[in-house]
Amino acid sequence: MASLIPEHEWLEDVIYLDEMAQWDPADRECCTARHFKLHLNGTPADLWNASATRVFADDFLLTNADLYPDVWSVRHMVLTKTRAHIKSLIKRYKLKHTTVPTRDALKLAQNRRERKALVSRRQLFGNVYA
Repeated sequence: MASLIPEHEWLEDVIYLDEMAQWDPADRECCTARHFKLHLNGTPADLWNASATRVFADDFLLTNADLYPDVWSVRHMVLTKTRAHIKSLIKRYKLKHTTVPTRDALKLAQNRRERKALVSRRQLFGNVYA
């Protein structure tokens, strides 16, 4: 399902350097569920995004308490899936802000990796799973 909000409106880094400098990770989380912010110029594991991941997991488990119990295995799954999604958002953000020749080179490299993976699967499983 396509997003209702165009990508150019939501896929922007909204964290400012002074905001990051003023934030103390030992004191509080970086944002709230209501005012959720990711650091798209960072990495999924940097302090800001790690904090945002915890904020998302807390809110998700609170909102969906009738479906998902707040036990470590479920919390770990939500944290892992959220980090993976943040990683993909960061990748899309950085790709969006690269020059056309760099973007083309990255796409060629990705296509090559996909072809090699397909050949490897065919060698291992035959044409059944490729």
